[in-house]
Amino acid sequence: MLTAWPASAWSETTREQQATIARWTAENICKMGIETFYSMSEDSMQTLFEQQTTMNYEDIPIAPTESERNKITSQLTGYITSVCPDELDNYKNYKNR
Repeated sequence: MLTAWPASAWSETTREQQATIARWTAENICKMGIETFYSMSEDSMQTLFEQQTTMNYEDIPIAPTESERNKITSQLTGYITSVCPDELDNYKNYKNR
């Protein structure tokens, strides 16, 4: 899930930041679909992320800890399940590529 993020973010994120990343990602997957979301250029993703959140794009961890990855993925999956369940299989399939 987090492989599309910038290489400059190496520090651990707070729970609030993890929730922001998960929710933002899930909301945009629900709006755009998984294929469109992950096919965005990094510049477009950065612009969208910074316009829609209070975080900087560089704050997204490129190498999240196992705990960060699990928390973000769990929140993201929960959001997709509740808001756009039709996209859940697409997300799981995309993640397993």
